[in-house]
Amino acid sequence: MLLSVAIPTRNRPDCVSRLLASLSAQNRLPDEIIVVDSSTDRRTQQSVERANGNLLGRIRFFTNEPGLTRQRNRAISEATGDVLVFLDDDVELDPGFIAALEAAFDGHPDVAGIGGFIVNEWGKEPERWWKLRKRLGLLPGAYEEGRLLPYGICLPLSTLKPFSGIKIVGWLPGGATAWRRWVFERY
Repeated sequence: MLLSVAIPTRNRPDCVSRLLASLSAQNRLPDEIIVVDSSTDRRTQQSVERANGNLLGRIRFFTNEPGLTRQRNRAISEATGDVLVFLDDDVELDPGFIAALEAAFDGHPDVAGIGGFIVNEWGKEPERWWKLRKRLGLLPGAYEEGRLLPYGICLPLSTLKPFSGIKIVGWLPGGATAWRRWVFERY
């Protein structure tokens, strides 16, 4: 299985450097890393050029118009992998993250997408408007993990609890998400 990692970024070279360091420390390195930058300067590109030696030959850098959707679409068009992993530029990965993704996709050929647990979001206090809406009984069903409501609202990441294994959900958090290529070709 070929794994492509896509990183949309904008003017956050320090975050990109930390993310690339955590990719370099993976037990299973991704086959390719695509950084799509919309910065107005070259600082992010310079961070990519200074990446650790074992990532050399795996990183490709592109510039693109600003906008997460535009940047992700550019990464999709440039990627060659069977699985595309989208990572926010401020994500830092556990060393076994890529290997765990590969094992989950290999073990479950019917699974289209997998979301990684975003540790640095867990346990943060939800915004006040979430608490108010819950107290008033608004957003029925919004407090069920993995459920996307018809009006597009889902549970804040900070309230999700860690778990192991696979859970069937209606939405995946975008900061650390992987999809099979056929999802983009079909939909």
